[in-house]
Amino acid sequence: MSMHVHNEVSESDVPLEFMKQAFSHLEASEKLNALMCDDVWPSNYYRGQAVLWLAFHAVELFLKGCILKLDPSANIKSHSLSTLTKKLKTLNPGIDFEPPFGVEPLPPYPGLIERAEKTERKIHEALRYPIDTERKPWPGVRGYSAPLFQGTLARTRNDCERLYDQIFKGSDG
Repeated sequence: MSMHVHNEVSESDVPLEFMKQAFSHLEASEKLNALMCDDVWPSNYYRGQAVLWLAFHAVELFLKGCILKLDPSANIKSHSLSTLTKKLKTLNPGIDFEPPFGVEPLPPYPGLIERAEKTERKIHEALRYPIDTERKPWPGVRGYSAPLFQGTLARTRNDCERLYDQIFKGSDG
């Protein structure tokens, strides 16, 4: 059995620590999804939920790391990928990044926008728990297809690597 020790982290290392965790979560999601695609690990809805949660959390950690790299004092308490993406694009308007797990764009009607934003804020909860905060099961039918999610994972990896290079290495893409 091997043991891995993690040295104390300085405040200046925090954005990179977010990146390391983000890419580790993304890699775990990719590996588990690939095992299901290859029929090595039997695919089912609950295992798909684990893959989705790992991917979602990878993107959340990734966005928070990018934000902290650009503004070390930024508030990154949100779990909303759209809120974090907006914050990142405010810090650097030239960033081109559309994370997965978003709510479909809606016409600019305030009631619809408010409902969509509320739904988007709950996505991370629906991926983690079988009930909402009021102890009610999530409504609707849900499913998971490992082969269909492969493309989303590949796009997410490409986007994250591109953005990492742009923000952390200073390249233009």
